[in-house]
Amino acid sequence: MKARIAALAALAGLSVAAFKSWREAEAKREAWNSAVDPVD
Repeated sequence: MKARIAALAALAGLSVAAFKSWREAEAKREAWNSAVDPVD
């Protein structure tokens, strides 16, 4: 049972980390797009 809980905790941690890095990449793309193609 502890192994299952540990696996779930690791999976949750990984998905949170993946979500954060995806959000960072999204923000970088937004900044890049606005820098390359400035909107009036």
